[in-house]
Amino acid sequence: MKPGPPQWPLGFLRWFCREDFVEEIEGDLTEIFYREYEDSPAKAKRQFAWNVIKHLRPGFIKTIRFNINLNTIAMIKNYFKTAWRNLVKNSTYSIINIGGLAVGMAVAMLIGLWVYDEISFNKSHQNYPTIAQVRRLYTDPNTHETFGVENMHYPTAALIKRDYSQYFKHVVMAWWLGDYTISTAEKKVLRQGELLNRKDWICFHRR
Repeated sequence: MKPGPPQWPLGFLRWFCREDFVEEIEGDLTEIFYREYEDSPAKAKRQFAWNVIKHLRPGFIKTIRFNINLNTIAMIKNYFKTAWRNLVKNSTYSIINIGGLAVGMAVAMLIGLWVYDEISFNKSHQNYPTIAQVRRLYTDPNTHETFGVENMHYPTAALIKRDYSQYFKHVVMAWWLGDYTISTAEKKVLRQGELLNRKDWICFHRR
């Protein structure tokens, strides 16, 4: 026993097609499906779905009728009137509730933007997953508190290249973020960023 046409195109055809056309179109498409099924079942299913889509035209689509219930519209209007009267009657509580909701939404949006900025920072770099920043631990002699700092001694670069070359392909020493002037010939451009100091060249890197 041969399987019938695929169900989802057939159901879609019966859903959108007019009642006076659906039986004739379904019969023609089913006949074409069984004729092509002998050569290639998969191709016959694809062709059946495509033939259904090709009949999705204004002449075959059912007329959409909107049944508007006037009682429903009156009920919705009554809901709005009742809500507005309650807001006016209890204006103090309404202001507190609406203001608290607005402040809460604003704070949630700001927290979301801050989190997004934190997790997307520096991801514009092409090799972001393999870029690392070396920091050092510093202990305050007065408070004895230990924390990480970004500033490194300049000889650290040579030490990293010599003893940890298996972990670092390139080592770059960068200055703090600031305003720098880039000049070439007679052109001078002021930009904010960091100066990256390598062994034989210095380049400008923007954040």
